[in-house]
Amino acid sequence: PPGSITTQVTRKIRDTVLSKKIKEEFDFKCAICGRQISLPNGKYYAEAHHVKPLGAGHDGPDTKDNIIVLCPNHHAEFDYGVIGVDPTSGLISHKSIYDDWHGKEPTYPLEYLSKDFILYHYRIILKNS
Repeated sequence: PPGSITTQVTRKIRDTVLSKKIKEEFDFKCAICGRQISLPNGKYYAEAHHVKPLGAGHDGPDTKDNIIVLCPNHHAEFDYGVIGVDPTSGLISHKSIYDDWHGKEPTYPLEYLSKDFILYHYRIILKNS
């Protein structure tokens, strides 16, 4: 079997109650593709993504206006700067203009998100000007 090591990790403490509330508000549906993952126990699964990241020197807040509900695939794409929301049009912006979601409207209105956080993600994470 593989060996193991003991490590110490420092991470931001997230408000899990807030994340759950936002996921419930949007019926656990991804803001990009609308996918709702059903679990065997009858519950649903979705991920809460911080548009302006909490850590890594970004220092985003853990507030509703900075959290978008995503499926695991779109969460990874947001994290790695592959997909985002165009701050001008509000449409989905993908690094590949051939992606199925590029130029489409989000599943539900994202007016509750801070324009500053959307712009930050678009410029810093997605690296668009």
